[in-house]
Amino acid sequence: MGKLKKNLRYEIQKTLQAKRKIGESKHSAKKNGTMQDGIYSYNTAIMYNRECQKFADYCIKQHGNSQISVAESRQYASDYLQEGIKNGVSPYTLQMQRSALAKLYGCTGNDICDLPARHRAEITRSRNHTIVSPQTGKIIKNPSVRAGHFSEKNNAEIVAFCRSTGLRRSELESLTGDQLEITEDGAAYIHLDGYQCKGGRPRVVPVIGDISNAITLCKNAGRDKVFDHVPQAMDVHSYRSEYAVSVYNQYARPLDELERKEKYYCRAELKGVVYDRSAMLEASKALGHNRISIIAEHYLR
Repeated sequence: MGKLKKNLRYEIQKTLQAKRKIGESKHSAKKNGTMQDGIYSYNTAIMYNRECQKFADYCIKQHGNSQISVAESRQYASDYLQEGIKNGVSPYTLQMQRSALAKLYGCTGNDICDLPARHRAEITRSRNHTIVSPQTGKIIKNPSVRAGHFSEKNNAEIVAFCRSTGLRRSELESLTGDQLEITEDGAAYIHLDGYQCKGGRPRVVPVIGDISNAITLCKNAGRDKVFDHVPQAMDVHSYRSEYAVSVYNQYARPLDELERKEKYYCRAELKGVVYDRSAMLEASKALGHNRISIIAEHYLR
């Protein structure tokens, strides 16, 4: 049994490593029809391997086939996900698990099994109602974050920086001061390298709001990291959301002056909500996303 676990896990690791195309153009691969064969982000590669190794544990524990290989394990993939559905695993986690398995087997998620529909109302990250911590008496914007363990007042500089840039946690952790550019007209931009960004695509991030804070922090850091430590209890996603709304509002035009094709009409739980497509695209690019639907579902409020 021990030998089987080692072999299956090792084969999974090698199979996924062979699909890594970190630094290559995902956009080009999509155009030539080979995108499904590759993994273009380091973080995605780590996540896929982690989820597939969990599946390997399931195969070994449940079926104990001493000769099982990656190819043979595919017959158990649907059962694995169905068990997750039965146990109440969230649709978003199931989608992630299915994507990892689909990459492992070189197929589509639908080839493995169907999953329950995902609904915006089920998203909990940074979306809980504001409450007051019974321990500290402080306002907590997101109760899912460690209650009372993070003070915006004591971390004012990094909080203001997050609201001005909308950077992800990993981007904040790797950012150096010399990545800030100040143009002749006084505008500020952060140039992120591909290795820092989700998906491996570099991007230019406009700094908005409290620009002076961002400039001071980056100038003081120079070529060193801007932040030695990014608090784990800080709700980075909520600040990305605030940033997205600010960028959108900068570019949004009066909806009654737009043609239908210039508007984005939300569906499902957000049916009836309408946005300016062009402003959504600006917010999407600033955050590092390719689809404006992501902005509507996860950031604009």
